[in-house]
Amino acid sequence: MNQIDIDPAALTHFLERLRTNDPSLSKLDFAFKLLGNEGAERVATALEKNTSLQKLDLSFANTGEKAMLSLAHVLKANTTLRGLYLIGNAFGVEGARALGEMLKVNSTLTFLDLDSNPLGDEGVAVLADALKTNCTLKELRIDRANLSRSGVIPLADALKV
Repeated sequence: MNQIDIDPAALTHFLERLRTNDPSLSKLDFAFKLLGNEGAERVATALEKNTSLQKLDLSFANTGEKAMLSLAHVLKANTTLRGLYLIGNAFGVEGARALGEMLKVNSTLTFLDLDSNPLGDEGVAVLADALKTNCTLKELRIDRANLSRSGVIPLADALKV
């Protein structure tokens, strides 16, 4: 998962726009670009001080646990990103744990799509725990996440009003 399947010049261009807070860059779509962990970590680093990006799509970007740790760390302090699409990557419990810790403190993310990631019961349970304290996330998509029937119980309990 270390290959980057995107034109290096194009990636550098978008990362520089992220780093310099280009106000015209409010959405960034790297879906199906096979960034791998290395590319996704570069995106996370560029996002550290960004105050303009509102939507980031890293769906099917061939990322794993390592990339989620970096991204979640950065998003703990981010105050502008509203939507995050992480469909069809290869992170499981550790990535879910990092995202859960981020959700406990992030106050701007309103949409998170984790479809088709092997989160399993344990991964969904740590996300459910984070939802107990997160008041801003309005939509969480978790489909095809290797859940058992009992795996949905913590999520259902966290969503009780």
